[in-house]
Amino acid sequence: MRKPSFPLFRRRNFLIAPSFQLKAVLMVLVFLLGFTLFVGAFLFYPLSLQLESTGSSALAVEVVQLHGRLWPPLFAAEGLVAVLFIFVTHRIAGPIYRVRVALERFLAGDYAYRIQLRKGDEFRELEPLINALGQRLVELRNGTVTHHQERPF
Repeated sequence: MRKPSFPLFRRRNFLIAPSFQLKAVLMVLVFLLGFTLFVGAFLFYPLSLQLESTGSSALAVEVVQLHGRLWPPLFAAEGLVAVLFIFVTHRIAGPIYRVRVALERFLAGDYAYRIQLRKGDEFRELEPLINALGQRLVELRNGTVTHHQERPF
C-alpha cells in the first residue's frame, strides 16, 4: 500500500480551500460585528440619553474612558477569533482536499494512491472508504476480483 506523497503535519498553505475558509471567517466576523454593535448600542445608548438630559461633564469623561477601554480589546478579540477560525476550518478543508486529490489520482489511473487523515480531522470515516475504493480499483485493473466480490461500492 502506497503512502501519500505529501508529508503529514506540514502546512504548505495558510489557506487550504480559500473560498470555503474565507467565507466561513467572513460569516463569523459579520456575526461578531453584529454582536459588537448590539453590545455597543446596549451600553452607550442609555448613557447618551443620560448625557443629553443632564449635560454632566463627568459622565462625558466616563463615556469616553469606557470607549477607550471597551473597543480595542473587543476588536482584538474578534481578530483573534478570525485567525483561530481559520485553523478550525483546516480540520474540514484538509480532509476534503485530500479526498479530492485521491479522486483526481484515481481518475488519472493511480489506483495505488492512499490517503491518511490527521487525528482530529473531520470526515475521518471517509479515509477507509477512499482507501478501499483505491484497493478495489487496483483489484479490478489486475483482474483479481472474484465474481462474488464484484458489487457496487
